[in-house]
Amino acid sequence: MRPTLSRKQVWGKSPLHHLNHAEKSVNWVYDPKEKDQFYYHIGKKQTKSTMTSLGWTAENVIYSMNAQSYRSDSFEDYKNIKVITAGCSQTFGIGMNEQSLWTKRLCDWLDSSHVNLGIPGTDWAGIGKRLSWWIPELKPEIVCIYAPPTHRFSWWAVTQDTEYSTTNYSEEELLKATINNRHVDPALTPVKYPLLIDILDDVNVDYYRNSSMEYISNLCKSFDAELYIIRRDEHTELGLRVEGDLARDLSHFGRKTHKNIYERFKEKIDSKETFSSRKNWKKSKFAKR
Repeated sequence: MRPTLSRKQVWGKSPLHHLNHAEKSVNWVYDPKEKDQFYYHIGKKQTKSTMTSLGWTAENVIYSMNAQSYRSDSFEDYKNIKVITAGCSQTFGIGMNEQSLWTKRLCDWLDSSHVNLGIPGTDWAGIGKRLSWWIPELKPEIVCIYAPPTHRFSWWAVTQDTEYSTTNYSEEELLKATINNRHVDPALTPVKYPLLIDILDDVNVDYYRNSSMEYISNLCKSFDAELYIIRRDEHTELGLRVEGDLARDLSHFGRKTHKNIYERFKEKIDSKETFSSRKNWKKSKFAKR
């Protein structure tokens, strides 16, 4: 039995579909939030200098979305899809022009359509859900994932028909998401307990991440796709993030970092350094226990 989920099409749906950007090219994904942020930075002397030196303007970042609301080429050209890329906002490329994205560079190098399943704010579970739909549909030879931050949790909000993520909320808001701990001792008066703060604790997030990575690994094996993953804590001679290299929002990584991520994926693919959960487990601090 192939390790897919229930194969409900909702898992392949982009959470950005509600923005009505399908088959459009726009300057701002999140308008007015993203636009307001740009004009805030361009209106301050220090940040304006940074924006100018990096060459960012209100017009030179274009987000072109496909019919499924991904920042990607059409999924209809099944014959020219060799690689699927996935990740969070760094992979989607908030504040970045498409030609500079690591995903675009990689797809061009492999002579493949640009298939980018990156979604801002997503976590490992969200990546796994989207891959569970699109790997069987698109049948790529290679899957490349730039890891999202570990302390993140997302879920599909059924009534809103989109993905929610803990990254969209402040700590105060997360603390308000509570349950009653009546199951501890029914005789005691129930006390409200912070649900999401507990979920985001190391004890839980390590399991969520590793189980999702294991699932994705088995999914790729079932469809004969090579899996390559770059972790955020990965140490290489190449290095990844470049100091002062920023996207238009002055928060996400910029052009040089995207180039380094691309070079690292290229290096892994050339050397067939595919993801192996067993190999990673052997390197972990728990392996000798």
